[in-house]
Amino acid sequence: MTSREMIAHLEAAASLMPNAAAHYEFAKVLHRLALTSEGDGGITPARAAERALAEYALSYTQNACNPKAHFWRAMLLDSLGERETLMEKELEAALALEPADPSTNYRLGLHLLGTGRRGQAAPLLNTALQRSIGLLDPIADALLPLPGGYEQLAALMPATELALDRFQTLLFERGLFQESYAQWARILSLHGRDAPDPGPGVGRVHNGGFESPLGAHFHGWETVPAPGVTVDRDSNAPRSGTHCLRIGFEKAHGNYFNFSQRLALQRETGYVVSAWMKTEGLPTDGPVGLEVIHPKGHRRFCAAASAEETKDSGWSRVTVRFETPSDTPYLVLRLRRFGGPEIITGALWTDDVEISESRIHP
Repeated sequence: MTSREMIAHLEAAASLMPNAAAHYEFAKVLHRLALTSEGDGGITPARAAERALAEYALSYTQNACNPKAHFWRAMLLDSLGERETLMEKELEAALALEPADPSTNYRLGLHLLGTGRRGQAAPLLNTALQRSIGLLDPIADALLPLPGGYEQLAALMPATELALDRFQTLLFERGLFQESYAQWARILSLHGRDAPDPGPGVGRVHNGGFESPLGAHFHGWETVPAPGVTVDRDSNAPRSGTHCLRIGFEKAHGNYFNFSQRLALQRETGYVVSAWMKTEGLPTDGPVGLEVIHPKGHRRFCAAASAEETKDSGWSRVTVRFETPSDTPYLVLRLRRFGGPEIITGALWTDDVEISESRIHP
């Protein structure tokens, strides 16, 4: 059915059965046409918009309990870039009918925020976040650039581990490391624990000697489980201190990159990352080493280095030198076994992972 035929069909339905549902369905089609190219369906976008506004109004006039008709009428008014007062009234009407709806709370909250009414916006945005943490990113986009925006957003966040973890990750990815650390400490407080780290540590590897349990540090080591791979702290063979890291491979995939840490770094700055590694029983066709990549993938940025020996080696130092790109406040450090699809057995130990600033060019 073409757009023109659909309009004729729905217009007839709205005329023959003038009920709220028929007007609402007709309005939604017209709404879509109002946002499409000129002339689609034999009606101009401007005319489609006016007809859609009228049909939405008819829908909620005949059914006072249809909050969606108010909401989408408000969205259409917003897309037209005019009649803000009417848009606000439509959102208020939708909210009165469905007070807990996250989309309505979010849209009305942003509108009030944009018109300087931050106090009125706050409870609406809080409800939006309580009902849908997926709205955090656009709400953060609106609030964080404002004076005191971080503090207000932090006060709006639901005090749940899931919400706060999403929040601290968002802050970290935007380079707000101190603020992200504060939210991480807030998560620990939910479990009656104090934050053990002295701070966010820009230009620092957390738990590089593996003396603390994995996962106990702010943006510390993260492990993605892989079949046939075990990752543990080892107290039997540390290079220094009391522990090192052991990654065991037992009929595992030969290309391993599942152990990593996000490094908060200065942009366009030279760094050197080093680690001590030793191996036992690994095939010689794939070296072990370090890799530093862009959070959006190695094709955006990648620096790597590998150990000279693989199968059975003593402790040897692996060093990667790189300069950070300008488009991200952090990079991802990964321990690697570079290989293909072969199945391998053996073990890799790592200790004393460090980072420092370094001039790339003399």
